[in-house]
Amino acid sequence: TAKREPPGKSAPGRRLPARQPKKKAKDTFLWQCQSRGLIVPELEFLFHNGRSWRFDYAWPCLMVALECEGGAWQRGRHTRGKGFREDLEKYLAATVAGWTVLRVDVEMIKDGTAIDAAEKVLKNLMDG
Repeated sequence: TAKREPPGKSAPGRRLPARQPKKKAKDTFLWQCQSRGLIVPELEFLFHNGRSWRFDYAWPCLMVALECEGGAWQRGRHTRGKGFREDLEKYLAATVAGWTVLRVDVEMIKDGTAIDAAEKVLKNLMDG
């Protein structure tokens, strides 16, 4: 059985669907990146050796990450005391290590706000 490359990895010849996916924000964001000619980010990128912290999307060569926060309207993990504090620790460690972290929610992916911001940051870093 052939091993399949996980989504977001830069496998040679890897193509995302020609049409925008309707189900998962993860797939939508990857499609948006490809449709704009951006580098497809790595998914669930482990960025810290001492902790098991991962970024939802990462461009390690540019030290840029995008985190999609969930549960804001449902009192999810990211908005309750302990989870909120753990996220602060993660983002602080990332910033100290030199990462630029873009924080968005699912609606920002769906409405294009997230891809607009990511595109500007990535292009500024690649052009500058």
